Amino acid sequence: MSALTGFRISPQQARAWRDAQHGAPSHAGSRLVIDVARAPSTAEIEARLSDLAQREEILRTALHAVPGMALPIQVIEDQPRVTFAAEDWRGFDVAQRDARLAEATLAPGSVLSVRDVRIAEERWLLCLEGAANALDLASLALIAAELLGAPVEERLQYVDYAEWKNGLLEDEADSQAVRFWQQARTENAPLELHGLQAASAANCQPALRELGGVPPRSELQRVATQAGLRLDELLFAAWCVLLARLSGQQRIQLGWHDSGRGEGLEQALGLFEQFLPVQAEVDLQAPLAPQATALLGPLRQARGWRDHYDSAQACALYFAWRELDLPAQLGTAVAASGFNAPFALGLECRTIIDATLELRLAYDQARFDANAIACLEEQWTLLLQGLCADGQALGALPLLGPRQEQELRAGIAPVEVRDVGVLALIEERALANPDAPALADGSGVTGYGELLAQVDALARRLRVEGVQAGDVVGILMRRERQAIVAMLAALKVGAAYLPLDPAYPDERLSYMLANSAARLLLSTSELQDSVASNVPTLLLDAVGEVADANMALPSVAGEQTAYLIYTSGSSGQPKGVPISHAALSRSTQVRMAFYREPVRAYLLLSSLSFDSSVAGIYWTLCQGGLLVLPASGEELDLEVLGGLIERHRVSHGLSLPSLYETLLDYSPPATLAHLRTWIVAGEPCTPRVLDKHRGKAAQAQLVNEYGPTEATVWATAEVLSDAAPDERAISIGRPIPGMGLWLLNEHGQPAAIGEPGEIHLGGPTLASGYLDLPEQTASAFVHYPHIAQGQRLYRTGDLARRRVDGRLDFLGRRDQQIKIRGHRVERGEIERVLQSHSEVREAVVVAQQHEGSARLIAYFTDRHGYVPEAQALSSFLHDRLPSYMVPAAFVHLAALPHTPNGKLDLNALPDPDRLVAASAAYVAPRNELEAALADICQQVLKRERIGVQDNFFQIGGDSILSLQIVSRANQQGIRLSAKQIFESETIERMAQVATRGVPASEAPAVCAAAPEDARTARTAADFPLAALDDEAFGDLLAELNATD
Repeated sequence: MSALTGFRISPQQARAWRDAQHGAPSHAGSRLVIDVARAPSTAEIEARLSDLAQREEILRTALHAVPGMALPIQVIEDQPRVTFAAEDWRGFDVAQRDARLAEATLAPGSVLSVRDVRIAEERWLLCLEGAANALDLASLALIAAELLGAPVEERLQYVDYAEWKNGLLEDEADSQAVRFWQQARTENAPLELHGLQAASAANCQPALRELGGVPPRSELQRVATQAGLRLDELLFAAWCVLLARLSGQQRIQLGWHDSGRGEGLEQALGLFEQFLPVQAEVDLQAPLAPQATALLGPLRQARGWRDHYDSAQACALYFAWRELDLPAQLGTAVAASGFNAPFALGLECRTIIDATLELRLAYDQARFDANAIACLEEQWTLLLQGLCADGQALGALPLLGPRQEQELRAGIAPVEVRDVGVLALIEERALANPDAPALADGSGVTGYGELLAQVDALARRLRVEGVQAGDVVGILMRRERQAIVAMLAALKVGAAYLPLDPAYPDERLSYMLANSAARLLLSTSELQDSVASNVPTLLLDAVGEVADANMALPSVAGEQTAYLIYTSGSSGQPKGVPISHAALSRSTQVRMAFYREPVRAYLLLSSLSFDSSVAGIYWTLCQGGLLVLPASGEELDLEVLGGLIERHRVSHGLSLPSLYETLLDYSPPATLAHLRTWIVAGEPCTPRVLDKHRGKAAQAQLVNEYGPTEATVWATAEVLSDAAPDERAISIGRPIPGMGLWLLNEHGQPAAIGEPGEIHLGGPTLASGYLDLPEQTASAFVHYPHIAQGQRLYRTGDLARRRVDGRLDFLGRRDQQIKIRGHRVERGEIERVLQSHSEVREAVVVAQQHEGSARLIAYFTDRHGYVPEAQALSSFLHDRLPSYMVPAAFVHLAALPHTPNGKLDLNALPDPDRLVAASAAYVAPRNELEAALADICQQVLKRERIGVQDNFFQIGGDSILSLQIVSRANQQGIRLSAKQIFESETIERMAQVATRGVPASEAPAVCAAAPEDARTARTAADFPLAALDDEAFGDLLAELNATD
């Protein structure tokens, strides 16, 4: 076998070769179509092509792989690797011609394909196609010019260029140029246009779209000159602005198309072009001219080092300015493209001899559909028009077309609902079927007739106690029947109920009662000492009969407050949100219409002081369903929840996504067989939850809801289970009927499709404001004359972007508010309480994200040189704040980090996990059970190593994660409850209380699908998750038969 004589390939060829190995499209490469003015004969073109191929080595070059070498070599062969064809298309219509032009004609192994096409008696097309690893678009233009009769040029051979380029890079291994490009790669930050771009693992499918409606070249040149820019730099800057607006990132990295043709290479043939990675910093608060130099500085630096770039980095987004050196007398380029690498989106600018300027969007059809590209075209055109019109801040330039803008500025579409309160709707159900079960709790099942009788009796008692319409009635109870009766009774007398969680600290409960000016507190004997307050208290388990059963009750107006819920406040105290009867009824009726399955049985997991409980309570009772009330703490016991779901044939429920995921992990399909709708809300939902739902409860809808307390529970919804199986981006959906939703950017303008904006809500379900907080009310509840016809809107502080199809993606917060296990938390409230500790001088609280959920970390400095223990600080906060607002970890610092301008630098705060790992001694598992539990905890917490004496909650654990541990332990036959985890805190103590049993995978399914008439044949073996003796099992079986 003869040895190959070859040469090293250039960095550009290496890039193209690697792309081909990783699935670059087979038709990648450069194409050029020229409408020929005066055509030489076909014979002349073919002869010139043959002569050219003999003179130019690149047209006789092939790449050969060599064993033991990472890259192929280029070998110059004797025979040309070009093809030529003469074709006659005179009988073709335009569509047929376009289809033939789109066909790839480059044969495998060929470098160049040339077609001489006759399309009319005196009209020809010259079509050229070059290989991605051999010829760029500029080379095709040079070849075309020579084939059409331009003077023959003496050129540098490509292998000589490749050797020079490789030698330059090798000689400067530690040069300033190399360091420049290394830094550019280090700073690479992926840019995604989520609102427009679909995630796709498919190979790149390049396409082009001509951009019309842009300002004339002369107008763009005027703007460029005024800003001190070249025309290509102006368009590059504008492209960066559009990408910054649509991505929400001010630092943009994209590829700048560089011809690679420095001095002496202008006429050379080969692959010279490259895409230089450029970082551009865009200040959207300023016009273009003042920041032009700063914005273009990195680009000019990159161009200065272009000869030293190794082409190693792929650029998904790019900008290309292509000047085709094609004399006008030879013909007109009617189509040109240069796809030499996979990409997502690019702006192609083509100019010919400083004449016509053509703009096109190059895009990957696997990532952008036709609607998205049409939207981008409109946004680009509007942006250029805005740049030409005046000197507005770049973030204020319009990106919305007239039709879209009219839609987004419109008012709220009306939705018809009955003008009745929720209590009237519940009473209708009670009259229609008084014996139907309404409530199920630890005391048993209460029917609708009995429920309404208890509500009437308590309402009359409230009147005896002096409660008037408009008063506030506090309800300090657990999740139980009496609490629901109390709520409905308060509504019946026109009072607003204030749900109070018994788990809250006394100080917080006392503040809420005082701030709301509560007229009466309803509670039970068990909880009567839970709060120190001067508010008169009525104990419902000790209340007597009311003598006057015919006592008149007041009528209730829709604008009166129905309930009052407190949310975290940045001032250091919670703030009350009053919701009217009309808003509650409308929200409930819209929910009843939105969901296709009526509620048969609803499992209420939310605390009554959390507004998501409102959805379940009234949705269920207004439809005549059964409201299932787990006892306090049972929402964290998977065995109990599974039993309740199965016993009551629960059809609906709502929870955090993380809790639902754990429930899915723990429950066999039979337990969830009666589910028809499950709602997740309160924190971001992950594709993993949807996958597990489809595996365990595919018969049910899974719906992702979003909404603040101020808008009566919900504002948008997305039926996740209707999504395509391959869709991985979880949306919060579209506005619910009757809800107005606007996204406004930082300049108060409607955000364009794909552009991040703050969610503003409008409509009749908005709260009236914040209780006795006029300044905060005025700041959050606003009017914009140019939006929603001046209607009142609520600024949520949440950021989102709108997709092309109208669905919304949640992006996070614009302020310091965070979500912890579904609860809104103002960092400032925790910080102020922590700073009130006598030994704490400064404090900052941050949320550390973990698998879609978050935990709070507190950093603090000491006041007098004494550093309080984390447990002492935790206890201090537990006495003043709800448990979900108490940080999981406390980190002492000598000083809080600040930026050079004096602002707190959150990015410089140390990783608490590393500090804990560094300070705590690792104790390895000492037996099989400890090892199994350690492995489970490491999987759940995503940590490489956890010692048996590490505190579960100090290293990131919380109530939801404890449920995941319970679920995984059960799969291995380890019996452990969430309560035991909370009490044990360490793996060492968990192992002491855990017991071994049969792994769930080996146990029979809970209530495995048995026929209806086979219930009496069930045995205790059918219930492996329930530790029941024979007597208890008999009681359970009786309950099942009674409630079916």
